[in-house]
Amino acid sequence: MKPIVTAIGYGFVGGIVTTLVLKLIRGVSDFVWGWTGGQGPIVIFAVVMVGGGIIALLRHRDPNQNFDDQLREGQGDRPAPLSRTGNAAALGITSFGFGGAIGLRAAWWR
Repeated sequence: MKPIVTAIGYGFVGGIVTTLVLKLIRGVSDFVWGWTGGQGPIVIFAVVMVGGGIIALLRHRDPNQNFDDQLREGQGDRPAPLSRTGNAAALGITSFGFGGAIGLRAAWWR
């Protein structure tokens, strides 16, 4: 019975975290593209470049962290440091909020 309760608890927490991240992505996207109006290629280019600059700053905070490192870190018994987890979440939120959904995926988002 204990594994079932644990699985349900982790699933519930995972669902809450996923919901929060998606709401943050949507909020950043609405804020960025709402006040710019998304008018014209120059505005789009500028917004995407600002987002790229923010991503570069976030990557600078943890330059040695790549996907392979994250997988290796996840195989251990210790949880990842909260600063790394927050940085990874900020990278994802910024990527989508500042134009990661431009192109074919844009229809999915709206």
